[in-house]
Amino acid sequence: MAEAILAPESISETTKIVAGEITMDGTAPTSVSVVGKMSTIVGVQLTLKGTAAPALKESMATYDVAAATPLVVDIYPWMPSGAGDATLITGTTATLVVSYMIVGR
Repeated sequence: MAEAILAPESISETTKIVAGEITMDGTAPTSVSVVGKMSTIVGVQLTLKGTAAPALKESMATYDVAAATPLVVDIYPWMPSGAGDATLITGTTATLVVSYMIVGR
């Protein structure tokens, strides 16, 4: 796994951060492209935006960078399948906002 160290003395023109927010489209995954912004993805941080407890809505998000599209981050939202059942299923809320920070070179 590649690693980028973001310390004042080591930041250079080769370390890049792409950050923003994306509204999920109700299907999984929703993709963020960094084509033209960096050549390698080192790591991704995701956070769900909101102030309320998720209850039976999306409570987490994961990501994947597929080998076939190495500069596209696919974001997957997850929610419990029902009351009293913590089994995670794909989230379907089309208004869920996920903030992301993609670090690369």
